[in-house]
Amino acid sequence: MMKLKKSIDSLFKKIGCDRRQIDNLLQSHEGVTEDNMLRYLGIIEERTNELLMAQATTNAKEQNIALRERAPNLIGEGPSGPAPHVQVHLPNAEDRRDQEDKEEKAEEELKPLTREELKQRAIDHVRNLEKRALLEQSKYQDMTPTTSREKSTPAASRSAGGETGKTPTARGR
Repeated sequence: MMKLKKSIDSLFKKIGCDRRQIDNLLQSHEGVTEDNMLRYLGIIEERTNELLMAQATTNAKEQNIALRERAPNLIGEGPSGPAPHVQVHLPNAEDRRDQEDKEEKAEEELKPLTREELKQRAIDHVRNLEKRALLEQSKYQDMTPTTSREKSTPAASRSAGGETGKTPTARGR
């Protein structure tokens, strides 16, 4: 990690980045740290883009070619700025319980659970999740049109199962 910090600081100095800019941004003079590494790299990127633009301008003038033709990717197509901060709202375990469940178990939750009680709660919770998933699934199955395979008779399903005589669902379709 120290080698990376030294390399970033060295590159920062070599390409002529303004030390005052980073000091004002960070409001400190501590140099490259794990916390501010990305800010240093952002300033290095900006300075590199400036240097590339200056080089492209010089080359275009020497060859009498319009800058937009010589280096189209350098004109206005650089980074648009830092990525916006995205807030993620994770689901809460309390959101998954029914209101009745909350009221019934409010008193129980104040005491520590035994291993058996904890196991039973986990089993009950998984069963409730399975029930909800099946209910959700049945809602969507009611909406889908039936296919010829769903309309087939049990005998047709057995014959479609191949030599084993198993239905397609038994084979793990």
